[in-house]
Amino acid sequence: MLDRTLLIAFGPQIIDDLELSDTQYGLLTGFVFNTFYCFFGLLMGTLADRVNRVRLISAGLIIWSGLTAVSGAAKSFYQIGVARLFIGIGESVMTPSAISMIADLFPNEKRGVAAAIYYLGIPLGAGGAFFIAGILGPIWGWRNCFYLLGAIGIGATLFLLALKDPPRGIWDTDFTENQRNNSKASIKEGLLNILEILKGSQALIWILLASIAIHIPIGAGAFNMIWMQNERGFDESVAIIYGIYSTIFMTIGMLSGGYLSDVYTRYFRGGRARFLAFFMLALTPFTIGFRFWDPESIFFYIGLSAILIFGGAFFGPAFSLVQDLSPPWSRGTMTAVALLAMNFLGVGSGALILGMSSDIMRDMGVSTPYTYGLLVCDLLGALTIPCFYIASIHIERRKISTNRCDNKYV
Repeated sequence: MLDRTLLIAFGPQIIDDLELSDTQYGLLTGFVFNTFYCFFGLLMGTLADRVNRVRLISAGLIIWSGLTAVSGAAKSFYQIGVARLFIGIGESVMTPSAISMIADLFPNEKRGVAAAIYYLGIPLGAGGAFFIAGILGPIWGWRNCFYLLGAIGIGATLFLLALKDPPRGIWDTDFTENQRNNSKASIKEGLLNILEILKGSQALIWILLASIAIHIPIGAGAFNMIWMQNERGFDESVAIIYGIYSTIFMTIGMLSGGYLSDVYTRYFRGGRARFLAFFMLALTPFTIGFRFWDPESIFFYIGLSAILIFGGAFFGPAFSLVQDLSPPWSRGTMTAVALLAMNFLGVGSGALILGMSSDIMRDMGVSTPYTYGLLVCDLLGALTIPCFYIASIHIERRKISTNRCDNKYV
């Protein structure tokens, strides 16, 4: 996340240095990165279901770290764009492998917290990137910071290789020998199984739709730094403020979302999906109000906190839901499908919508194009609420159906 977010943290400087339009910057933070990240993620997800996951992650870490360093030498949109494409290939290894490993390390009732702890990498990494931009950026420049992060990532591979890949399906009592053999099927067969899994789970389809919706404002959020500087009167030091808030409130969101979703699942109907619907509903008035409140008002910072909690709380429960609803032999693949939906359709669309709309509105003479574009993306993100609620209905029906089947054979 340090490597991925560094482009956003240095957004104003990179736009000026490489003479990028908002549309080009939106493509770099959205579709350019996400195209390879998402579609290679399907391949990497199927590999994660078949090979040693620790070694697979290590190979990805070397690739994306090396190309982060290469990004620092870019002289044009096309050069940094090619580097971002191939960074996406390296990073596509990480989450399908890691989330499926977590599902093999923890039982169902603990996966929400476990996945949330894993996803602390987002606030710590993203927040760290803004700290680097705010503190080291003025001293070293954005290019040297890219070189530094690339070198650190390559060195970290040695620590990663000390981990062991856990046995698959250890917590799943219904993980039969036939299903275990499915994990040895060809990659082509594994990809074809995706459609069968989705056809058998309406809840999973609605969770993917909810994930797309929430990632539209996350993708548009790549412009938050530019919006705060150009339309809200902040200077470059806002990167430090944004880094502090990102680290603190995304961490709060991650941990509260993971823990509270596990608690809610134990005591209330609808499980993690319904918890997310209610949680997002409570935060939405603040995420929308954030675009209108004065930066000198305490409500502006409450809104900023709400947006970061809104994004952070999603990951632990949502990825736990994907694991819960997927067969053990296809969890890496289905995690990759979820990432494809979230990043290509969600983040990619949000960044492109914001970039294109701001260019168009600026040409029309609109004084605050970023504000209106971000507001539209925030409203689209609110569609995650009904999607998660509908998913919770299907999850509850599935539980009732399963209990009836179990009672039949008691």
